[in-house]
Amino acid sequence: MVTGNNRDTPMTLKVPLRLLRTVGCDEALAGDLVEEAAAGRTLFWILRECAAAVVQQVIDSLRIRRRLAIESVIVGWALLYLVSLITHQFITAPLVLQLFAGTGLGPWGIAFANAPDLIIPPIAASFLLARLHPHGSFAMTCAFIASFVLLHAGTVGWLLAIDPSHLNSWINLLNVPFTCALMVSGGVMGARTPEQRSHVRIDNEVE
Repeated sequence: MVTGNNRDTPMTLKVPLRLLRTVGCDEALAGDLVEEAAAGRTLFWILRECAAAVVQQVIDSLRIRRRLAIESVIVGWALLYLVSLITHQFITAPLVLQLFAGTGLGPWGIAFANAPDLIIPPIAASFLLARLHPHGSFAMTCAFIASFVLLHAGTVGWLLAIDPSHLNSWINLLNVPFTCALMVSGGVMGARTPEQRSHVRIDNEVE
């Protein structure tokens, strides 16, 4: 069987195949996709199949571990708040006060100065949440991400319904995909690989 770890795997397939392994998809699926790519399937087709497999795996994991998914949402929000507080107090606030105080920053300057608040918390919170789970870590992170998207988009949509002239609300709405992408990246980086999951299982058995 050909697997995603094969040295002959094209570079363009290494990332999607690693994602399949990270979320816990069957190794046979990775081998099938490599064979399909060698048979002439386009990269778009491969990515579409990978995305479908990842979504199905996440849905199955959440269905099996519903209580854990609810707990992950609560823990994820707590981590996001904690990391946001630490980032603002020790990175963003000193950056603004010491480097940009009295410089008359424009909109882009303000956005740059507040970049740590926008980038670090979503990545770090998702990463930490994924590391907390030995099994189904990426799926549990997706539950938290889904709650963030629904709450943020719903809040912004409600504000726009009250007063569509609020341009800032439109900007916040457009910020949702950006933040979601950061959270997914953090979840992928923090999710345990099959080898790491097996080590956790062995350590638990030893204890």
